[in-house]
Amino acid sequence: MSTGERRGCSVLGIVALVVAGGIGFFIWQTFFTVKPFDGPLKITHDLSQGCSDARRYFPSAAAYSGSAPHPIAIFRDGDGSGGQEDEVVPSGLADDSYQTTDPGKVQLIACLGGASNGTRIGDCDFSGSDTLPLYRGEYDAVLYEAKTGKKVAEAHLEGSESKSDCPYSLYTQGSPDLHTSPDSVAIQRAFGPYVESAH
Repeated sequence: MSTGERRGCSVLGIVALVVAGGIGFFIWQTFFTVKPFDGPLKITHDLSQGCSDARRYFPSAAAYSGSAPHPIAIFRDGDGSGGQEDEVVPSGLADDSYQTTDPGKVQLIACLGGASNGTRIGDCDFSGSDTLPLYRGEYDAVLYEAKTGKKVAEAHLEGSESKSDCPYSLYTQGSPDLHTSPDSVAIQRAFGPYVESAH
């Protein structure tokens, strides 16, 4: 192979590396980076996008700084697959000022993943002969600063041990597993230190 041919192969190799790097960067930037939320925050449920697959952060939200309390919004994966997030009312934290109806004042977003099966508590009975097992939910959670999207902490929460978590009604086709939600004690244990103590 002549010197010119070697030089041509080297140039093609460099071009291929640059193109591959550019494509890789585009994919990483598009799918794996947290992006700012576009538009105004109107309700606290807007913050659920901080937990979605295409995670957002909220530049207009309050910074996680200063003295406590640090208002929090908690969201639970509604179907266990990273889909629609259900808002959880974080009862049980010592100071009720942790919660606000103004989404711009929220400093922390807690994202609870889909529930996995803990211990079986009993069964939920529905109209007719439909019965489904009820399990104590096991949840992994990540706590983020709303303003920047930076991870603050990780936590594990257990659902309550109460059979009262059976839903009033449910479409039972496919025999889904039912899970209890975290109670006030679990919420306090997981998030209280970040909401109620000085940062």
